[in-house]
Order: sequence, then C-alpha cells, then structure tokens
Amino acid sequence: MFWIIAITLAIMLIVSIIANCIQSDVISKLRYEKAHLKNYIQAYINKK
Repeated sequence: MFWIIAITLAIMLIVSIIANCIQSDVISKLRYEKAHLKNYIQAYINKK
C-alpha cells in the first residue's frame, strides 16, 4: 500500500516538474518573440 502511494506521488512530482519546464520555456519564448518584434518595429520606425 505504501509503495503505491509513494510511486503515485513521485509520478505526480515528475509530471509537475515537466509541466513547469514546458510552461516556463513557452513563456520565455513568447517574451523573446515580443522583444524581437519590438526591436523590429523600432528599427522600421527609425528608418522612416
């Protein structure tokens, strides 16, 4: 019985860690894209 609970908790922990990694990766990617777009727009405005 104890082993089942321990294994379940371990699996939940691993899944939450993986989910957090994916989430933070997506957020950082979006931030990077936003900054890149901002720089592009600024450069375009400066050219005009």
